Order: sequence, then structure tokens, then C-alpha cells
Amino acid sequence: MSLKDALNQPYEPKRRICTMALIKEKLSKDDLVALNQALNDESIPTAFIYRALKSEGHIIHDKSLGRHRRKECRCDFK
Repeated sequence: MSLKDALNQPYEPKRRICTMALIKEKLSKDDLVALNQALNDESIPTAFIYRALKSEGHIIHDKSLGRHRRKECRCDFK
């Protein structure tokens, strides 16, 4: 297929999902409850939650985590 043919294909935007939502889908019930409590507790720094997620093998950028906590992520786009 030529570039011209590829560019003439119908554009179908991909549905983008918040990284935190993807992580939450993989968690056990207990871990999900603990994560939600930490996310809602403003006394717990985002960096602390980020390090905990990273130590358990979850891949997320600290800025994405911050956006999720501020409800500025894709989860909350209407």
C-alpha cells in the first residue's frame, strides 16, 4: 500500500483510556480499595503512590497519576 492509499483510509480515532483506569482493572479488590483510599487522601503525596505502584510493576508516569488525582484525566472527560 502506498502512503497515498494509507492516508486515504477512513480515520478512526482510538479510544484513549486513562492509565490509572487500566491499572485499576488489573488490581485485586483489596488493592483497589487501598489505592482508591490513597488517591482520595490528600495527605498522601502523589510521589509516594507513584513509587508504590512502580514497585509493584505498574507502569504509569507521575504526571498522569497527578492528573488522575486532580480529576483532569481521561476518566473524567465528558
